[in-house]
Amino acid sequence: MCNKHQTTKQINQSDLESFLNQLNLRTPKQSRNVDVDNSAIATYLEYFTGQSERHANALVSGRIQVGQWLQRMESELYNLQWTMYAIGAGGVQNLDASDVAEINQIVNEQSNFLRRWAAQLRVDEPTNANAITSRANLYGAQAASNTVAIAETRALALPRLPFYPSDRTLCWTNCKCNWRIKALEGNGNFDCVWVLGIAEHCEVCLYRAKNVSSRKPLKVRDGVIVDAVQYRNPRYYDSFYR
Repeated sequence: MCNKHQTTKQINQSDLESFLNQLNLRTPKQSRNVDVDNSAIATYLEYFTGQSERHANALVSGRIQVGQWLQRMESELYNLQWTMYAIGAGGVQNLDASDVAEINQIVNEQSNFLRRWAAQLRVDEPTNANAITSRANLYGAQAASNTVAIAETRALALPRLPFYPSDRTLCWTNCKCNWRIKALEGNGNFDCVWVLGIAEHCEVCLYRAKNVSSRKPLKVRDGVIVDAVQYRNPRYYDSFYR
């Protein structure tokens, strides 16, 4: 685990090339405007909370073991991420093969966190269903901000951006920031600005807003992020993830 006060890190060439390739890996698809259905997000989050609570109660009561709880929650997590991505993309009909790759990547990342949690539960006997449900709801909050934002930007025909709301920030699921995307003339040309939402902001989000502003936006030209290397700067991310 990295030191939370760490501000720099040596980056080797292979890591750097991998990072830059990931940013520009996906071929932008045909651009489409998307109206995100916030009521659909709220409805599914309510459902996810109910399912998480049901599984937590079964675990604490002894009706299921940690392994069974993990299996059920991985299924809920899978459905959550797919649903939120589809909402962000404007509907399942708008998804293509590149979106499937994005969703699978998100699911795999979140499943890793869930499995670590399950390993902790095997050591510390679960006794508080409310605490388990509350922690599970963080996955819902993450999906509602991060996954939806990824799907929105992909629907606009952008490559995967270096960071998203609640992604590697100190505020995590409390993040209220977002990308403001301006389409320019020509295919695959955009200026992207990190916009602070109405909230108390962490230092990571403040740094993003200062350095990815209307005066110096993240530039996408012909579907590729210009000077992507600058977004490897560790100050754009919580030191835990560096």
